[in-house]
Amino acid sequence: MNFPNQQPSEEEKKIHQQYSERTIQTAVLIGAALWLIPTAIHFIKRATK
Repeated sequence: MNFPNQQPSEEEKKIHQQYSERTIQTAVLIGAALWLIPTAIHFIKRATK
């Protein structure tokens, strides 16, 4: 448990770093999916006309 003005431990820093990396990875994957899925649907619709 941290008190105000106390530095986080190395373990807490490591956990926070892992959480931050996971959040960024998730955001990138969601962003890619939001771009890729409509693009794929567009080309599929175009190909079937």
